[in-house]
Amino acid sequence: MIEFIPIVSLHADPAMPSGADNAGGTHAYLRELLFQLPLRGRQCLVITRWSSLELPERQSISDFARIERVAIGEVAPIDKKRLDGLHAISLTAVRNAVTNCGQKICMIHSVYWNSGRVAMDLSRELGVPFVHTVISNGRRRLLAGAEPNADHRLEIEALVFDAASRIISVSAAERDDLISLYGIDRRKIVVVGRPVDAAFRRPAHDELGRPAAPFPPDRERDRQS
Repeated sequence: MIEFIPIVSLHADPAMPSGADNAGGTHAYLRELLFQLPLRGRQCLVITRWSSLELPERQSISDFARIERVAIGEVAPIDKKRLDGLHAISLTAVRNAVTNCGQKICMIHSVYWNSGRVAMDLSRELGVPFVHTVISNGRRRLLAGAEPNADHRLEIEALVFDAASRIISVSAAERDDLISLYGIDRRKIVVVGRPVDAAFRRPAHDELGRPAAPFPPDRERDRQS
């Protein structure tokens, strides 16, 4: 049986082109997961917040990779800081997406701390492990002089990092932060690096100044038109 992996990414939609609004490295990372996991015998579903009516609620990338956009607040862009106060709604929306997908869930993957909080709670409900991709950590941000971007980030991050079965880190320096600043066992941290995505090796905008779309038009909508 092909393993099915739901990927929770509340603030980053992989269909958003890099260079549009706040889209960048996280969005490119999710696109890589959608393309690469099926090549390794996995099916995957990215569950993200529905932020624009120009994007479909459900989008098929391939026979083994899909995106589902869930309503968390209004269907419009919001500051990701607000997701901290929308946790209960986020958890319910992601729970419904996961339980209604018709697939056996063996594990959950989350990206960024607010998604990690949802994955942590859902993994406990379903009795399955979750792995977490860090992206950035709040304690290093504070040490660097950055403003806090959520009231409960540090406390929630510590819980997520401790509960995750594996933590995916972009660099050895980030791994060392998790060990020294959060007390995480180095044996569960996997340093994967971050190669330059193809999206950043070609123009981010077309000749009219519009962000270049990362995916072709949705296959299902093409069949219906």
